[in-house]
Amino acid sequence: MKRTKTVFSVLMALLMTCMLLFAACAPDASDDGTDGGRNEQDGQDEQQGQEEQVIPKTIALSGMRTQFAYGEAFSDEGLVVTVTMSDDTQRKAAESEYTVDASAYDADTAGTYSVTVRLKDYDVSASYSVTVAAEPVHTWDEDGALKILTIGNSFADSVFVYLPSIAENAGYPLLIERANLPGCSLQRHWELAERSESEPELKPYKGKNLREMLTSEEWDVVTLQQASPFSWQADSYYPYLENLAEYVHKYAPAAEIVLQQTWSYRFDDPRLAQWQITPAEMYDNIIKYYNLAAEKLNVRQIPTGLAVDLTRKNQPVKFSPYDIAEVNALEYPAELPDQQGSLVNGIWWGKNRDGEWELKRDAYHLNRRGQYLQACLWFAFLFDRPATGITFCPEGLAADDAEFLRQTAQNALESFTQVKK
Repeated sequence: MKRTKTVFSVLMALLMTCMLLFAACAPDASDDGTDGGRNEQDGQDEQQGQEEQVIPKTIALSGMRTQFAYGEAFSDEGLVVTVTMSDDTQRKAAESEYTVDASAYDADTAGTYSVTVRLKDYDVSASYSVTVAAEPVHTWDEDGALKILTIGNSFADSVFVYLPSIAENAGYPLLIERANLPGCSLQRHWELAERSESEPELKPYKGKNLREMLTSEEWDVVTLQQASPFSWQADSYYPYLENLAEYVHKYAPAAEIVLQQTWSYRFDDPRLAQWQITPAEMYDNIIKYYNLAAEKLNVRQIPTGLAVDLTRKNQPVKFSPYDIAEVNALEYPAELPDQQGSLVNGIWWGKNRDGEWELKRDAYHLNRRGQYLQACLWFAFLFDRPATGITFCPEGLAADDAEFLRQTAQNALESFTQVKK
């Protein structure tokens, strides 16, 4: 009996040993069992996740303007950015998704410039070239041309962008030159004219003084205007306007003196807050003081200020004011308010001299729409032809908008009452 128990114990020990050996030799479940399947599934999920991560691959640019007149501000109006994704699908990018770098552009130097469009969150970009045309050279017989000299500033420079093309397209010879200086007031023009009489070497107008400009051609029309920051202030006009008018009569006696009535700033020009006036109050003062000046000199006006005001009030799509403080607090590359309906350059992101992006604002110089409106008005006034008959339309300006601007220019001319006797 004792031997039987011993044998049984030995057999049980051998059985346990075999079972342990069998367990040790058996394949691990992680190799081909449940855990292995889980790992395989994880790998498939990871691969599928990578396949689903679709990112921008390239961008294509279309619809943008590539030709600009001499002196015309850059605009990316019409630009369409098409993104091709890594799965070869395509979509149109929103304006908030990309930046446009036109820092190399120089409106006052003819040539070709590169503009770069870059997606904000990806290293994907594309460039295109724009061309600034040479300063207009008149090819027609200038002996029969209407000859105009402007004495002013940038508010007169803007008419040079489209007026020569409108006149040429209509078949009306035009010679137009400028004695314009940036931001130049009536006072400064007169002081420069006075100084040049005793300082002949003083030649601020492209190597000429005002007397030389006035005697360089037999001018038919000489225009005068006040600098916009002073246009709403009555005492800023005198005695400088009268002195300049006498100077013009002396050295260009055959010329008709005409005043260009300027326009009020857009609501977001910071100077309005400094002056504590609204755009409407600025406009009312401009109209009042130009009328008084025209009556005093007994001259006609080109009512550009009225044309701009009528456009702002009557255009189908009006510019929507925004919260100035909120926009001023934005940081690049935040999306800026829509500028649709504006007649001035407005706001945009641009680089400063240190190459850093900052908010830029120009709420008083005319943009392409404003420049076309101004040129149509001048053409109708100078040639006594209806602005509605103009057929020239700048590249990038919608046909219906151009028609509206021509009609508004004509309405301004017809509704304005000249004070000249």
